[in-house]
Amino acid sequence: MGGRLAGDPALQTKPEEPLEPWRSELRRGLERLRDGEFEAAQAHFARAHRLAPDRAEACFALGRERLRSGDVEQAESLLRDAWRRDPSLLSAAAFLARCIGLERGDLDAARAVLREAQEVHGQVAPLCVVEAELYLEEDRGDEARAAAEQALADDTAGDGAREAARALLARVHNQEGIARASTGDAEAALFAFRRAAELDPEWSAPLCNLGAAFEIVGRAERAQSSYERALSVDPDNATARFNLARLLRHRGLVSAALAVLERSAASEPDSVFEPTELTALRAEIYIEEGEVERATALLSEAVATAPTYPGGWVDLAGGWQAAGDRERAEDCLRIALELDPGHVGAKLRLADLLVRDGRYIEAGQLACSAQSADPDGAETIRRGHPRLQPDRR
Repeated sequence: MGGRLAGDPALQTKPEEPLEPWRSELRRGLERLRDGEFEAAQAHFARAHRLAPDRAEACFALGRERLRSGDVEQAESLLRDAWRRDPSLLSAAAFLARCIGLERGDLDAARAVLREAQEVHGQVAPLCVVEAELYLEEDRGDEARAAAEQALADDTAGDGAREAARALLARVHNQEGIARASTGDAEAALFAFRRAAELDPEWSAPLCNLGAAFEIVGRAERAQSSYERALSVDPDNATARFNLARLLRHRGLVSAALAVLERSAASEPDSVFEPTELTALRAEIYIEEGEVERATALLSEAVATAPTYPGGWVDLAGGWQAAGDRERAEDCLRIALELDPGHVGAKLRLADLLVRDGRYIEAGQLACSAQSADPDGAETIRRGHPRLQPDRR
């Protein structure tokens, strides 16, 4: 929703009014906003607010941009001031509730703002959109769906609110698809991912997940096509790239898999960052091709720049294990469990590693712990299914 109300009628200057200095700054800010020049727009809105701190439009415009740039405290203050000064400014209430609920994490206070706004404006689309976002924050998918559908049913809704509602429905269906896939209901997952992709064609995650669902039911060509479509929407989608390379490798197209991974590494040659799942898979293929030194050099560099993300260390452990260096693989898994003692993937991979070394007691304890904590997740990992992409804000 952020930024989709840039053309809010409440911020438009009326041609017949004298162009006061603050209105001139507001107008210039809106022009910059339409051009995607967010920093320049924020500077104009800041000047408008300095010139007219008592005008709700100036408070709202600056508050919204402060929220976009991550200054939550000032954003809340400005948006609250805008809503207090002018209850007709619907977008101020919507963005204030979003700021309080999603950024501050105070869902009850956010809903209080929505109720207050609904008493003035009714169940209009912009408020329903924020309400749906709050439900999604609590994983209340059915209620989020109902609120988003109510927004779409509002005949007075503008294009921005409708687009936001469709994007939210896409998130609902994507979440539902992940839940279905996790319980083994791949056919229902396929339907949910298709619906999500139709609702938000510019979001690559449902297409990636659609490919994963096709792969689970054994339709490799459809899976490959879906991964490729996801990458056409977002070439930087690491999960889609990983799944595609992994699938090509399993189909015996090792050179094609390696080309997919190396294309990712070459896309930003000046960057030291590459998602660890891509690094580990690339290293495993190098090892299969007999280029062990190249693989270990790649893994060593990745370890040196590894983030504090436990899943990244689990990925790297797989690469070291493929290289035959079980000691380094175990070190990576121990680090992952230090970062997240409940990480199911780290426990299962470490259990597998320990069994191979004859350390059965600890391996059994780790496997039982992972199974009891997350039975569906543990089973998915054991089956070696492709990765799914979760929700987004």
